[in-house]
Amino acid sequence: MGGWDIDVFSSGLTLIVMDTVLHKPIKIQGAFKKPVVGLGFCLAGEFDLSWMSSKTRSNIRAGQSGFFTFPKDLEMTQHLPADHLLRIYLMLEGEMLSSFTQGDEDYFSPVIKSFEKKRADRVVHSTTALMRTVLHQILHCPYCGKARHIYLESKAMELISYKMAQLHPAFTCPENELKRSDYDNYGQISFMFGK
Repeated sequence: MGGWDIDVFSSGLTLIVMDTVLHKPIKIQGAFKKPVVGLGFCLAGEFDLSWMSSKTRSNIRAGQSGFFTFPKDLEMTQHLPADHLLRIYLMLEGEMLSSFTQGDEDYFSPVIKSFEKKRADRVVHSTTALMRTVLHQILHCPYCGKARHIYLESKAMELISYKMAQLHPAFTCPENELKRSDYDNYGQISFMFGK
């Protein structure tokens, strides 16, 4: 029950939402036809992931967010239990990834090296409060048609920025972080302009 929603954007970004209830365990096997870099967010359930180049399984569970790389033709197996599974993935294609890494190659050298060695790689963190807010907004998009497309792409980009800051704290500018007083001041400014 349930299924997959896939949105492909002209920027080279793909947004995938998997929301399904399985009544018995299943195993899904496949391989990517080209190298893939992406972000994964597990919101409900858990499952195991394994690939041909590794004898170990990775356990993925609710509350985790991951940054992953899969080289071309790598065979991957997902072991899905009987459970409610809710996941959101963002896949970045080559040109889009190049535009992100340009000028910051040192930060992304592990990604580049994993492709050169033709091996899969995955870095796992907790899903932050900011990420959870955006994931909720994606799942409850209030628009349809072109407005929906623009909204979802902007939210996907927002998730990428949060994940980049989590992977490399150097991308975060502490002096620009919003404080509680900033929100309070914003409310006063909005009120003044609303008059």
